[in-house]
Amino acid sequence: MKPAEYLLVAVSPSEQSRRAGRLAVKLAKSLGVELRVVAVMPAQVVGSPLDQLVKSSAVEAGIQSAVTVPDSVLRRDLVTLNDLVMELLDECVSSGVKATYLPLSSTGDVVSRILLEVKEGCWAVVLGAGEKRPGRLGHVAEGVARRSSVPVVLVP
Repeated sequence: MKPAEYLLVAVSPSEQSRRAGRLAVKLAKSLGVELRVVAVMPAQVVGSPLDQLVKSSAVEAGIQSAVTVPDSVLRRDLVTLNDLVMELLDECVSSGVKATYLPLSSTGDVVSRILLEVKEGCWAVVLGAGEKRPGRLGHVAEGVARRSSVPVVLVP
């Protein structure tokens, strides 16, 4: 059996994802493996200048993107997601953890898109549990947990 090479963390613009990301960095460091950060975002963003992610300072300064993001909630979510990804990547650098970032389109089945990144050498998947109601999982967390070929760590 091949030893673990990486840990996969799937993030979204949520506090649960922030906690999952922090845990994933600690796990990757303790296991001595690479961290692969997967961010699921709207299809119109992936492959555009926004998939470099919009910095909150740029939005606050009124800098316009080459891609129209008409929905203010979407824009806020992208800024939140950017901040989270940058925070995780910075934490990896300061912890000595090799990290890779991969934006994924939310088009189609998000669970399948995340699970496509679970390849040989993946130790586990870490992600937020989803739903805010006690005892309930979000559909993405539940789908990944049910269909993953590797252990899944769900963070409340």
